[in-house]
Amino acid sequence: MSEKLIPRGESAEFRVDTSQESKKLLEKLSEQAAETAVSAEQIQGLQDHVEQQAVSAKEFSTGEQEQQAAYVPGLHRDLKQSAYKRTLERTQNSLNGPEKALSKVIHAPVVETISTVTGNTVARPSGILGGSIFALIGTLLLTYFTRRYGFSYNYLIFVILFAGGFTAGLIVELFIHLIRKAR
Repeated sequence: MSEKLIPRGESAEFRVDTSQESKKLLEKLSEQAAETAVSAEQIQGLQDHVEQQAVSAKEFSTGEQEQQAAYVPGLHRDLKQSAYKRTLERTQNSLNGPEKALSKVIHAPVVETISTVTGNTVARPSGILGGSIFALIGTLLLTYFTRRYGFSYNYLIFVILFAGGFTAGLIVELFIHLIRKAR
């Protein structure tokens, strides 16, 4: 075949090759099209087959199909984890060396699990508030009695008072939660 590439800027004139090869190719393609033509009988046969295999809308609800296809066990959790990992990697790549190393240590699976568990249980605001109030009042009273009666100040009492106040704060929070839930 004799195609001609027209460079930019030249006229858009082109010539169609009507050589003997093109004519033979065109004849061959038309013969193949005639051989593969579908008759009306074949079309009717295909329609009958489709009607036999088809399920009516009454037998199959679209809503059920969407619900079945929508729920894949574990897929949502996996998508969230992969999105979290991608975001973490992108963020860590923008950090400098020491910050990146610290971020990798902090976001290690073991450290994250421990941090999440302690954040949900140990660092309760009610416990910290209760512990600090108990420790403040208890330390003030202890300081007053040590000066008044002359015995020595024990620093361990601050820790004991804080732990007792923390426990009391958690218990108060639990009771408030139970009362609100009962209403």
